Amino acid sequence: MKNGEAYAKIVKEKLEFFPEQAAALSDEQVRWKPSEEEWSIMELLCHVEEFPLYFTKELENVVEKNAETWGRNMQHEGRLAAVAASENREVESVLKGIQETKDIAVKRLSKVSEKDLKIEKPHNIPKFGVKSMEFLVEHFLVEHLDTHQNQFQRIVSQYEKQKV
Repeated sequence: MKNGEAYAKIVKEKLEFFPEQAAALSDEQVRWKPSEEEWSIMELLCHVEEFPLYFTKELENVVEKNAETWGRNMQHEGRLAAVAASENREVESVLKGIQETKDIAVKRLSKVSEKDLKIEKPHNIPKFGVKSMEFLVEHFLVEHLDTHQNQFQRIVSQYEKQKV
């Protein structure tokens, strides 16, 4: 089992991907949508800026405040608002926000011990059941960031293909 410091390093590296990769793109590329059903890179970046703060706060609430439950669904107001605000945001501001998210997430994760990661609490969505805080970190931070890195690369590829 990893401790919070190990997870902090992993999450830090995964979050650094987004500003590094996005900085090389044009504003047109960042705002281009592959389809009405898919996110633009800008929408994706706004989500990446938001969700690690949410889930590391949930982790903190369980570990430090003994919260009874944790988690959210896809219709969570903060999640939807972050993506909806993307149209009115500047790329530079969002990339700076991701850097700030990284710093906060790393600080929060660094405080977590192996014992803390073993704490089990019910997720707010019954299908997830009772899960450990290690599950929260692995699934809702590490795997979630991997998914969005892949999504980022897929959107870039789709943009390039449609320009040919």
